[in-house]
Amino acid sequence: MHKEQTISGDEYICKAFFTTSHLMLALLDRDFNFIKVNKAFAEADNRSEESYVGKNFFDLYPDKEREAVFKKNAANGDTCTDYEKPFVYPGKSEDKVIYCDYSLQPVNDPDNRIIGLFLCMIDVTRRKKASDRILGITKQFQSVLEDNPISISFKNLRHEYDTVNDTKADFFGLPSNEIIGKTDSQLIDSDLSVQIRTKEESVIKTGKPIWTEECYIGNGGEKSCQSTMIKPWRNENDEIIGTITFGTNITKHKEWEEYIRKLAHFDELTGLPNRTLLMDRLKEALKRCRREEDRLALLFLDLDGFKAINDTMGHSSGDELLKLVAERLKRSVRETDTVARLGGDEFIILLEAINDDHDAVPIAEKILKEIGKPFLIKDENKFISTSIGISLYPKSADSEEELIKKADIAMYGAKESGRNRYKFFEFEMDVRVNLRLKTEEKLRQALENDEFELFYQPQISVPAFFPDHSVIIYNRENRDFYALHPQRARDFATLIKMPQEAFFGEYFLGDMNLKQVYHLPPELINEAHFKGMVSNFKELSFFEGKAVAPHGNSGMDKYSNNPAKTVCVEALIRWRQSDKNNNEKIEYLSPKEFILIAEDSGLIVPISEWVLKTACRQNKIWQDMGLPPIIIAVNISGRHFRSKRLIDSVSTALTASELRPGFLKLELTENIARPEEGKENDQFIVKLRELNSMGVKLSIDDFGTAYSSLRSLADLRGKKLISELKIAQEFIKDITIDDGLKNIVRTIIEMGRALQMKIVAEGVETQNQLELLRFMGCETVQGYLFSIPLQADKCTEYLKEETLNDGD
Repeated sequence: MHKEQTISGDEYICKAFFTTSHLMLALLDRDFNFIKVNKAFAEADNRSEESYVGKNFFDLYPDKEREAVFKKNAANGDTCTDYEKPFVYPGKSEDKVIYCDYSLQPVNDPDNRIIGLFLCMIDVTRRKKASDRILGITKQFQSVLEDNPISISFKNLRHEYDTVNDTKADFFGLPSNEIIGKTDSQLIDSDLSVQIRTKEESVIKTGKPIWTEECYIGNGGEKSCQSTMIKPWRNENDEIIGTITFGTNITKHKEWEEYIRKLAHFDELTGLPNRTLLMDRLKEALKRCRREEDRLALLFLDLDGFKAINDTMGHSSGDELLKLVAERLKRSVRETDTVARLGGDEFIILLEAINDDHDAVPIAEKILKEIGKPFLIKDENKFISTSIGISLYPKSADSEEELIKKADIAMYGAKESGRNRYKFFEFEMDVRVNLRLKTEEKLRQALENDEFELFYQPQISVPAFFPDHSVIIYNRENRDFYALHPQRARDFATLIKMPQEAFFGEYFLGDMNLKQVYHLPPELINEAHFKGMVSNFKELSFFEGKAVAPHGNSGMDKYSNNPAKTVCVEALIRWRQSDKNNNEKIEYLSPKEFILIAEDSGLIVPISEWVLKTACRQNKIWQDMGLPPIIIAVNISGRHFRSKRLIDSVSTALTASELRPGFLKLELTENIARPEEGKENDQFIVKLRELNSMGVKLSIDDFGTAYSSLRSLADLRGKKLISELKIAQEFIKDITIDDGLKNIVRTIIEMGRALQMKIVAEGVETQNQLELLRFMGCETVQGYLFSIPLQADKCTEYLKEETLNDGD
């Protein structure tokens, strides 16, 4: 996942300096090939910045003498500087020759290896002409001295400042009159002043100029650097009377150089070592381990639940979380250990000099504990965990890449075992990973070879069981409901002689007002004259009328005016397989066997798009056949919903099939449907609004299986974005025998009805489950009681048969 990266204010300044500086700046690799140039460098030769990339410096600007000097210094890792050297642009006339000051600085990594070269060129043609005339032309000298952006200073033989221009004074941060007459030892760090004095004495003694760099901390605490040339100061008799210093402020150049070094070896967001630096340190650690027969451990970490926070709260919150995680990881290890970020939400920890393979365990346990604590993000406590894979040298592998690979495999093992734990690499894990990789490759081929097929399972609209004038009896002891058949309601009223205090009036279930609800003591209910008249609701023996067949819907009970009918079918993907022993026999894999691999690999998006197109096309075929219009429901994965392709995918599927949007329903799992409260521009809300404006219906699938904010749910309904809740089938399975599940389902139904949302129960397999759900007020169900998932042609026959039965 792309994450926005941030750099510090100083690094922004460095970047701006490189881009806007009037100095000609270029970043080269070790072979003097251009990596990047700034605008000033390109404009000097009337070229574009992009045209330099990949070209060799000496191919563009041949100069044998310069080439020899540059290459010699670069090979030795020395800084190469030269001043007032002619620079000829090929193809230009001789009068276009310019003079430049050069600075070629090697860029080193933390191990002092050269990884690149930084070239700074300053057009000093004007300065050279001025300096050539400066000794004999006093008036012109003064003008040049004051207006020159180069710092210029004159010192006498006692090393006291005689003259300084404004640029030099600004460099010191002092007015000129506080500099004149003083030596460097009175103005700057004593060690640096000694170095400068030594170089000046050499110039006075030899009469030859010296080039140098000076960096010191000014009065304001800021670091300043200059690239300087110290020349002899001669009088009209050519006698040396002191020194002249020309200096260029290279502070930003040095900062940019440091930024380039950090960019090459450190993660911009967290400041942790990146993969490049990690590999260098791991390589050196392995050399030491082999030499000293020592051990090391590598911990591969992947955050659990990071994507949900990143997607729901935004990338800025995700970045803040990653920085906090990095701080906790550094606190969890020794100073000698390396904590690195590979990218995304993946981290690696290198533990050196361990005495035993299990020395990594206390650190892994400490990390799990630290990451498990809440993170304060935007004034909210957020919780995540991490899965850790551990590889060991020499037990698991003996090379850098293999150690990382084995730790990565072990991390996936930790995730498969339930997350929030650590796992050591075991060689059996390789087999599972290879199987996973093979499955992923087969999935890619399945898309190309059209091996997927959709099955369709009907959703049935059934009337809630509350016929008029029925009597509902409530057992106060065991809190069970009993129902009296409507035909026997009059007999019951005549038979029973109830005291006034036994009658408690009306009972409310959801928004349904049940009339004539009696709260009776158990001894009265159990009396013999009630047997056969009052039936236990669990047994449902009082329901007469025709039962609904498992693969059909021949109607509900004879007291219902609205028979059951199909209002929607859910599209369910299957992976078509040939039997290994019989090529003509076809087997189908359910999504449980491949959908998680599709999610992790990113294949879920093209697979979901195929499902959308196929489902919409099939629904349009049914409509064109003259069948009653129904809705087609398609499950949308979290990864597909978060992708930028979602809206286009839906629009393309509807357009290609010519299906009206109102006949498409998208089912979102509960963990997707969690917008950031109070944020109208939350990406989740934005996408729901777009889908809603298209006319597509939206439902929350598997409701009750994940954490949901009821406030968010109410907001979604209030915005008219979500209109349906689908109760997960694990709640329905034991609803007739588990009072806890019964109460959960009743609560979900009552909550949904209070929010005026449609309720669908899936996994309905028995008549008792159906009638209990009807009694609770659920009027749409799905499950094997009505139909198993059907192939397209069989579902067509199912819908045709239902249409014929409705006609009868």
